[in-house]
Amino acid sequence: MRLQAVALQGSPKDEDCDDLAHVFCWSDTGYFFSLAREPGERVIEVIVLDQINSRTRDISATLSSGKLLVKIPTAIAAKLDGNTEYEILFEASPEQLNMLHSSLAAIFDQVGKYEKDF
Repeated sequence: MRLQAVALQGSPKDEDCDDLAHVFCWSDTGYFFSLAREPGERVIEVIVLDQINSRTRDISATLSSGKLLVKIPTAIAAKLDGNTEYEILFEASPEQLNMLHSSLAAIFDQVGKYEKDF
């Protein structure tokens, strides 16, 4: 699924949310996508459509300048909205891109696979 982000934000340690590491996106069609990980957890929570969620360790993400690509297995996709791949297109300043990287690095620390490609 390809999403054009109108809002893409993240935090490696959100103090207002019990130090939750998260990244979330609102698309131009109103679609919501989020990745989150609580401190001490060994799974990443994937949230779509603002309420449907599932947790997994089998997930990958690649962040490049202007794109976040997230891949999940078919079994997890079936619990969500059926998509195994989310391509999120965005515009970001260098500072915003670094914040997204810091957030994703915290989310994927020793869980799943994360690559920075910029």
